[in-house]
Amino acid sequence: MKRKTLPSTPTRGSVRARPRGRSTAHRVLICGSRTYKNAAAIAEVVHGLPTGTVVIHGAARGADSLADLYARQNGLETEVYPADWDKYGKGAGPVRNKQMLDEGRPTEV
Repeated sequence: MKRKTLPSTPTRGSVRARPRGRSTAHRVLICGSRTYKNAAAIAEVVHGLPTGTVVIHGAARGADSLADLYARQNGLETEVYPADWDKYGKGAGPVRNKQMLDEGRPTEV
């Protein structure tokens, strides 16, 4: 299993390009409340994903951490977009959410 943690914002001169040859067919963003506890629902969704799917999440408690757990158990690659609370303060969550959509480019949410 391959876990790719991305910085919350690119540094000057950095590029977040996908490696050549990497499929963009299945890129699933799984997100939700930090208090979300229905592990069975997340497990069911992740277990149903085809091999080669990339699971994108925001590294928060709840739905995100469950998505990470079940993705790793299924040998799926993850892309993690943690919020930068120091830089954005209370606005870090929405900034991170936009990054997951814009930079993660999910095919399903």
